Amino acid sequence: MITPEIVAYITSERAKGTTEPIIKANLLANGWTEADIAEALAALASGSKPGAPSAVYSDAELRRYRLKKTWLTFAILVVADTVAIILLGGQGLFGVSLTSIVARLVVIYIISYFTSKGSKPEKTMAKSVGTTVIRIVGAILLAFVIGIGLLFALCLFAFSGHSGL
Repeated sequence: MITPEIVAYITSERAKGTTEPIIKANLLANGWTEADIAEALAALASGSKPGAPSAVYSDAELRRYRLKKTWLTFAILVVADTVAIILLGGQGLFGVSLTSIVARLVVIYIISYFTSKGSKPEKTMAKSVGTTVIRIVGAILLAFVIGIGLLFALCLFAFSGHSGL
């Protein structure tokens, strides 16, 4: 794993003119692994910022990342929904019947899925969390606007003189 310490050491030793075999020997003597050293040297040689994720991810890596992010978002939203139910006196906005619970879980999963769709691993955890929060808020606002629109359409239909759907 590339750490700031190994990068700083390699950079400072290179600035002093120390050869790569000596740098490797010193790092090995101080407990660094061959893999860590090779990874740090390769990152420094390529000019990329060490520790930053690669811009190219395999499809399997992206799928695993998005699935993990979907279920994490799902868990967070279920907890938020549970807290809302408790705060609203055990009834929540839509009651606690089996149908409303299943509908809630389906809506929460759909929101979770769309908040993680198209996402990629971020450079920092803070940026990843910020991006996720923005996506969740956007999806909830979108669901709210769609719900209000459907309610408005239903009201128009109900008050236009039609009986039943």
